[in-house]
Amino acid sequence: MEVKKDINEIKRILKFYSIEDIIPEKYLKKLSIHYFKKGEIIYLSQNKMDYLYFFVKGRVKVYPLLENGKEIIIDFAEPLDIFGDVEYILGDKIYSNIEAINDCALIAIYSKDLKEILKGNDKFYALILKLLTKKLINNSVKLIDIQHKPLRERAMEFFRKVALDNKIENIKYIEMAKYLLVSDRHLRKVIRELEENGLIKKVGSTIYLK
Repeated sequence: MEVKKDINEIKRILKFYSIEDIIPEKYLKKLSIHYFKKGEIIYLSQNKMDYLYFFVKGRVKVYPLLENGKEIIIDFAEPLDIFGDVEYILGDKIYSNIEAINDCALIAIYSKDLKEILKGNDKFYALILKLLTKKLINNSVKLIDIQHKPLRERAMEFFRKVALDNKIENIKYIEMAKYLLVSDRHLRKVIRELEENGLIKKVGSTIYLK
C-alpha cells in the first residue's frame, strides 16, 4: 500500500463524483489517498477497522475467509462505494476481506476522526444510506439473476468482473462455482460450451475473453 497526502487530488476526486460538499474544507487535511496493487488486501476479516474508505478507482472482490482457509467470493465492487460504513455504525470488526483485483485508489478517513467529521453532517449520512441501499438492490438483483438468468450469461459476467485486459489468469473454478451457486461439474460444462461458441479461449489455467 502507498499513502499520499494530496489535498488538491482529493478535491479533484470528490468533485468528479459530485460529493465535494460532504466533507467540510477544514477536515480535508485529515484525509489521505491509499493506493493498492493487484492482490493486496484492503480489509482483513476480523481486524479492527482503522479507516473508512471511499473507493474511487479500480475493482475489488469481497469474500469471507472460512475456517478451512478457503475463500468464497460474495461480491464485487466498483467505484463509487464506501467500505467500513457498516462496521463503524455497528462498532464491530471487519466482516469480510476486500482484495484489489487491479490497481485501486481509496480516499481514507482515519476512524478516530470520523466522529468529528460526521457530527451534524447530514449529507455524509445521506451518502452512506444511498450506497447501502444500492448494495441491497444489487444483492436482490443477484438473487433474481440466479433464478432466472442462464448460467452461461452469469459466467460471462463473472469473467468480465475479474478479467484484466480481457484475460483471467489462474482461474479458480471451485471459487467461481460457489459464487454462482452451481456445482463445479456444471460450471465446467458451461465453460466448455462458451469456448465452443467462440466467446472465450482457454490456454492452460488462463481464460481469454473474445
